[in-house]
Amino acid sequence: ELRRVQTQITSREPVRVKFMPKIPPSASCTRPDARVIAYVDGLNLHHGLVARGLKSQLWIDPSALVRALLRPGQRLECVNFFTSRLSGARAADSPSIRPTRDHDRRCQTTYLEALVTRERVKLHYGHFLEKVRRCRNCGTSWVIAEEKKTDVLIASQMLMDAADLACDQIMLISGDSDLVPPLHIIRDRFCAVRVTVAFPPGRRSIDLQRYAHAYFQIGLANLRRSQLPDVVVTPAGVRLERPLEWH
Repeated sequence: ELRRVQTQITSREPVRVKFMPKIPPSASCTRPDARVIAYVDGLNLHHGLVARGLKSQLWIDPSALVRALLRPGQRLECVNFFTSRLSGARAADSPSIRPTRDHDRRCQTTYLEALVTRERVKLHYGHFLEKVRRCRNCGTSWVIAEEKKTDVLIASQMLMDAADLACDQIMLISGDSDLVPPLHIIRDRFCAVRVTVAFPPGRRSIDLQRYAHAYFQIGLANLRRSQLPDVVVTPAGVRLERPLEWH
């Protein structure tokens, strides 16, 4: 064996290294009792609803939504919900913007605390990175916040679950084409795991469609039947009320 390797090296022929064997397809791809793990891009879903004028659907229970999207007999293992916490008002904000930022942060905090009470929902947090932008013509500067780490967290969790064979089917709720690479790897290396992409309202990616076994747009009927109760009570007895603007 050593002589063969030395021969390849001295002859300058390329040596191919396979780091991960393909997992062949199995009956789990199509069986009706397939285990499903969902991955929800929280801010992508949020912005899609807002862009479509569906703020009344923001108080959504991701676990109930995924169950509404499953086929009969499929079993939900867990829902991974990915988001980043809003920071609220900043010192550099104008007085007219500060109340809005603080209000948005309170609404998000209430919603995330409500999700903690949901069965089979796991929260994963990225963060916002503030960057200063400046107009080249007038010199005016402003601060924008970019969401960081969330895509990496989603990709890492999907790949780990696929490698561990923790599920038979992945359901991704997002329209972010940055998530194409992990889907490509799963399709190529983990053939036993099926990939379904559920696009939020107002969000779609042709690239994601290309690497999914199935894809569809989430309809309004499923959103309406998957809302949290208007008042969610935590195990500690704290009442979390749906924000007025989300009715």
